[in-house]
Amino acid sequence: ERGLLLQEAMKVMCFPAMRELLQRLPGLPAPHSLRAAFGSAPPREGKLFDPALDGGAAWDVGVYPLWLYAAFCERLGLAAGEPGVSLQRAPGEVDLVADFAFGGPLCAELGASIIEDLDKAAYLSGGEGNERWELVIEGKWWNPQTVRWLAGEPLAAWPGDIVLPVEGGGMQHEADHFARCVAEGLLDSPWVPQALTRRVLGWVEAGLASAHDREA
Repeated sequence: ERGLLLQEAMKVMCFPAMRELLQRLPGLPAPHSLRAAFGSAPPREGKLFDPALDGGAAWDVGVYPLWLYAAFCERLGLAAGEPGVSLQRAPGEVDLVADFAFGGPLCAELGASIIEDLDKAAYLSGGEGNERWELVIEGKWWNPQTVRWLAGEPLAAWPGDIVLPVEGGGMQHEADHFARCVAEGLLDSPWVPQALTRRVLGWVEAGLASAHDREA
């Protein structure tokens, strides 16, 4: 309303390796499966474990794999439905583990945890027969720097692995992108659009409200 830029601070979408991956994906046979998770085991104290402060796995780290899924669907023009959600929480506690499962055309198994370490790599696969392929975002996929061809014969649309190292935590790239958007007078970011922010927030809110709970 005031003519100001509003952009979520979702740094993973601004890393050079992620930008390169998103550029290449439309040239590959359509992907059909994504697996990604974000999990660690911090001390059980503070905001993360306080329901009054909207703590919990889904809000803290679940938004990252959800954003990855939303960005892939947006880039490829694929419909993203509503996820099935399963939470691990006890009455009166925050969700300690959150699992999101999406059906096709791009199926996804996405996990989040604040009580255990989870696989730090993300896996994207697609194609059929001789054109079947699988990629892995190595290391901490939410700080993407290396994307490798994992399985299948490399296709012409994949000229080589993506290796774009980043110093520090990588937040400088989202800061630079935000500054460019401001300089260009944009009210929305083309890399971190508000529509995807709303979509991810909607998934989390609906999932927390209606999820099937397991005893912690």
